[in-house]
Amino acid sequence: MKNDKLTDNMETHKNLPNSAQNILARVAIPEKIIICLDVCNNESTIPLQALKTAVEIFLRLKAQINPRHEFALITLESTKAKWIRNFSNFRNIIKAVQALQTVPLDDTSDETFNLDSLFEMATQCIEIPPFDNESVTLLYPPNYLVRIIILYTRSKFVPTINVGELLQNQLTSPYLFIDTVWMHAESNEENKIEEISKAFKFIQDNDKSYFFESDYNVIKLQNIMAKLLAHPLQRSLQNSADFKFTEINDEVKEISGEEGSEEALNIFA
Repeated sequence: MKNDKLTDNMETHKNLPNSAQNILARVAIPEKIIICLDVCNNESTIPLQALKTAVEIFLRLKAQINPRHEFALITLESTKAKWIRNFSNFRNIIKAVQALQTVPLDDTSDETFNLDSLFEMATQCIEIPPFDNESVTLLYPPNYLVRIIILYTRSKFVPTINVGELLQNQLTSPYLFIDTVWMHAESNEENKIEEISKAFKFIQDNDKSYFFESDYNVIKLQNIMAKLLAHPLQRSLQNSADFKFTEINDEVKEISGEEGSEEALNIFA
């Protein structure tokens, strides 16, 4: 699975001049965000409805931060990715998310999931802004950047990728970010926790993207999605980020149970 050319190109962003990185970090250009949602049915995974709710809240908050953000939707089905909704406003994507149904997982497959279909589909549907280390494109960012957010919920299927030269150059662009949220079962003889973790970390071996993993816990999922709200060009590198809540007053309102979940959604309606 290791791709030496891809690994070499991962140095592109790391080797950018410090001055250019500092300028880029201050520019909150609009994002084109592709939500990639795992919809395969597995008895031990987190409920699809919990994923839908987390994505809906994320979309509403991102749109409030900057109405110029656009969103698209891809589903991860049994053996490949499927393009569901082209770039649009958050309301249309929420409708598409709400309409999703679980898909049976093909237990006869080789226990891998090929991400090539996801990245090929994403890069065909949206142009990754070009870049050149030696030009002013570093100092004057494009009109938008592209962010792919993968929500993966499998514990036995190892993600693989085998990119060609064109896709490889796009994946290493400083204007493409690949954030992953991986929710998984406990480690045992059947689950491939270590292999899946290594696979995702290899794919995202570029410092600029975020990778989160957790057990099937709805509260942890909500917290992770909150951490993804920050703009990719303004946030810290993940290994130096300090995520914690700051108390702004003495009263802290707790939201729990059915009534609380409904109230939480009403906040962003």
